[in-house]
Amino acid sequence: MDEKDVSVALELADLLYFFIVPAYKEELMCKEDLSHMMDDILFILDLWTDENIIELVDVIQYELQKVERKGL
Repeated sequence: MDEKDVSVALELADLLYFFIVPAYKEELMCKEDLSHMMDDILFILDLWTDENIIELVDVIQYELQKVERKGL
């Protein structure tokens, strides 16, 4: 993996954290196919060793778990 690959993965994590999750977190957790897709994306991103990517994945997972606990 080169620096460009890490940059692309970080941009994807940023996009999820700042735009997708805040706007669609209820839908992502309520619809099974979207929930599985998000789990897959986060799993793949979590494989990166970049500290910033791992931190964003952890925060995204926490935000989605809050929605899941509410029962939405």
